[in-house]
Amino acid sequence: MIKTILIVLAGLLLITSGCGKDTKDKQEVAQRVASLPAIPPRSGMSVNDQLQPDAHVAVATSVKGKEGGAVKVSVPVTKKMATLSPQTTRPFSVVSSAVSVKFKGVLLGSAPIMVVPATLNTIMITPVAPSTPLGIAKQLTATGIFSDGTIKNISNQAIWHSANSAVASIATNGKVTPVSTGSVLLTAQAGDVTGSVKMTVTPAVLAGLEVTPTSLQMLIGFNGQFIATGLFSDGSKRDITTTAEWQSLNPSLVSSGAGKGNVVPKAVGSTAIVAKMGRFTGTAPISVSAVIAAPTAPSHVTIKQRDDAGQITLSWPVVPGATSYNVYVYDSRSSSFSTVTYHASSPYTKTFKAGTYHFIVTAVNSFGESAPSSWISAQK
Repeated sequence: MIKTILIVLAGLLLITSGCGKDTKDKQEVAQRVASLPAIPPRSGMSVNDQLQPDAHVAVATSVKGKEGGAVKVSVPVTKKMATLSPQTTRPFSVVSSAVSVKFKGVLLGSAPIMVVPATLNTIMITPVAPSTPLGIAKQLTATGIFSDGTIKNISNQAIWHSANSAVASIATNGKVTPVSTGSVLLTAQAGDVTGSVKMTVTPAVLAGLEVTPTSLQMLIGFNGQFIATGLFSDGSKRDITTTAEWQSLNPSLVSSGAGKGNVVPKAVGSTAIVAKMGRFTGTAPISVSAVIAAPTAPSHVTIKQRDDAGQITLSWPVVPGATSYNVYVYDSRSSSFSTVTYHASSPYTKTFKAGTYHFIVTAVNSFGESAPSSWISAQK
């Protein structure tokens, strides 16, 4: 694409169009043309502009003579001018064909023109007062303001630098990664021109919220407890159960009790509990049933051993409607249940002597005791 470069030739001799003064005017014009200076480009020209050979770039629309005559001046674009591409960090020049000046069809004289591209004056970085919390990157933009008024995004060409990489690091495209809270000076440089901003890194912010358990089956007469976990922008997790706002979607079935994640079933049915903090929420469904019998047997009982301490630990999931659990230990040495622990809870830990032991667990409520769990064994 051909970009028009208007170059004002200051100092051309005034030319008259009067019939009796042609010779004198020609001599004066020839003298002035022979000493033309280097001319800077018009606003809009950049170092990467592509000019087509054989095109003409206007140098001056006209030079008026003393009696209203006009001299039209133009520069033919040569192959040397076809690509202006060296560097943005320092000026460069390309010499064109000679500027030819004609008056009434007669060649008065010519002189070479030197094209000098605009230079970078200022780098402006935006946003001007950046701030970001831990865990959230921030993109900065470097804008170059050139001597001809041209404004250009130079984020990918500038050299970026962080004065304190322990607070924030910065990539070659201006993207900032926060590392720790504090303030840091960030700069963008192109050649001898530098722009800078002071950036603040703030503590991590809440980015999500989880409620556990993710669902709950309840029996009337037995309260439940939920936990709210905050997910923060730096990847950390924190217990926010006591600071979150809790709400039951159907208080006639389940109330939020004293808050803080506690729920109280009131009637048979299904609803949900909602935890909220700021603009983030977490929801868990609740199903409420009536207690009509003893609880079901505990399932998925697991066992862990610590040989150095002689300890055995049993764990099992909560059984709906159970108020406590009984643990039975069968000792192979005496072929009998050597230990019965009533009102136990999970996890259950006990120290044993050397030998082989077999365990079962039952769940208990006011209606009775459940069937036993599956056997699980350990050898000390």
